Amino acid sequence: MSTNLSRVGHVGKRLHQTAVGIFALGVASTVELLFTIEWSLPNCSEPGDGASAAIFGMPIPYERWAGSSLEYDFIPYVYLLNVILLFGATLPLARALVVLAARRWPRPVLRGVGLFGTVLCLGVLGMRALGLGVVWHPVRSIVSLPGESWRELRPIRATMDRHYQCVPSALSPLWFGSETQPRPAQQ
Repeated sequence: MSTNLSRVGHVGKRLHQTAVGIFALGVASTVELLFTIEWSLPNCSEPGDGASAAIFGMPIPYERWAGSSLEYDFIPYVYLLNVILLFGATLPLARALVVLAARRWPRPVLRGVGLFGTVLCLGVLGMRALGLGVVWHPVRSIVSLPGESWRELRPIRATMDRHYQCVPSALSPLWFGSETQPRPAQQ
């Protein structure tokens, strides 16, 4: 993980690491905001007990439609874990890109990367803070209905939109076995 800072110029190592870290965090949080994975349960659209709510999260599911318009239940610590995982995946790529660009323009690149990362972080933080006050409701678990478990969740697709109704997987027999068990009726 050592970076040849002599090629970066006379800009300090601390500034370099801070700029790269802020840039990677901004990119990771923006990717998490814009892109997600939709998850399915084996009895997603059982006609007998009604359709399940859609479940989202990348790489771990953390968000589910709460049942009323534009309201979602979410698990805060899983959301933070997702951002940390995406940050860990983004950091090596960000470091390589910044070192490559900083060979030619050391100071402007590091300042620009740090500023761009800060703007991304603040934008995502503002959007999430607004969502927490209006749209998101913290919960302990998003798989709390009878007959649902975390082990049954399967990824369906990568998507940029969030919707309400659960979409059954086209691979249901492969994902869940040839026979899916319907949820017990709610009382």
